[in-house]
Amino acid sequence: MRDTDDTRTARRALGRHLAELRRAAGQTQHGLARLVQYGRSSVANTETGRQHPERPFWARCDEALRTGGVLTAEYDRITHRADRHRAVPARGGGAAPTSGLPATWWEAVDNTEGCSPAALVDRLCLLRHDVDRAIVALTWLGYHPTATINHSGSPAEMNEDWSATSS
Repeated sequence: MRDTDDTRTARRALGRHLAELRRAAGQTQHGLARLVQYGRSSVANTETGRQHPERPFWARCDEALRTGGVLTAEYDRITHRADRHRAVPARGGGAAPTSGLPATWWEAVDNTEGCSPAALVDRLCLLRHDVDRAIVALTWLGYHPTATINHSGSPAEMNEDWSATSS
C-alpha cells in the first residue's frame, strides 16, 4: 500500500533529523553505519528519505547517538499515524481523512473534552515527542536532566534540577 504525502514528508523529516543528530555527534555516515551495524548506503538513503528502515534501525541510532529515544519515538508516531490512516476507508473515492492530530503540544492538551481514549493517547504521544525534542535541544546546549526515564516512561529517579556540564 502506498504512503500518503504526509507520511512521506514525515519520513523525510525523520531522515533529516537523523543527519542533524549524526553531525552534532561528530559522526560520519560510515562511522554511524559501523555503530548501528548497517551499511553506509542505508544510512545515507535513510537520511535522504529514499529508504525506510524498521524500528530496530532507529533504536540503534538512538543508542549510538545518545538521543534519549527521540528517533524511535518519532518513527513510532509516524508508523502509528500511517497505520491509522490505512485503517480508515476512503470516502467517495477520495483520500482517507487525516487523523486530526494537533500540530503543537499546546493544542494537544487544550480542549480535550469529548475526545476518545484513542485520541487522547495520540495527543499524549505528540506531547512526549515535543518533550523529547526539548530534552535533546537542552542536551546540545550542555544541560543534562538528572532524572532518568525507565521503559514505561515514568521517572525512575527524580531530581528536579538540570545540571550544566562543562565539556
